[in-house]
Amino acid sequence: LFQSLGSSGVLTVLGAALAESKILFLSSDVSLLPAACESLRTMMYPLKWAHVYLPVVPAPLLDLVQAPVPFILGTLTKWLSLIPTECLCDVVIVNLDSGAIDSIRTFATSRSELTLPFPFKIQTWLLCSIQQ
Repeated sequence: LFQSLGSSGVLTVLGAALAESKILFLSSDVSLLPAACESLRTMMYPLKWAHVYLPVVPAPLLDLVQAPVPFILGTLTKWLSLIPTECLCDVVIVNLDSGAIDSIRTFATSRSELTLPFPFKIQTWLLCSIQQ
């Protein structure tokens, strides 16, 4: 996860998980998906993810993205086009191949990146701790 996203990217995704957001991991390599999803769950310790968790979702089950509950899902990048854009409006999309973290809401507000949900001092401390 750190190799794909870097320290600030990992903190952004961790913050999204702690805020109980909908998170969709994408990769062209299916073996990266379970490792990334499980890494995120491990970083949340001692908290537990009590919502939908499917590290590898096949194309026929991509309707799960429409679920009205928080989730952590992983799927192949090529299958993103099978999901209607309106279903992704509140989903944090994490591309493990490019290291990009996006949200359709981000594009709509023309912000360049998602903001970290942590206060500045805590964010700085976390980044320094992770980078050591």
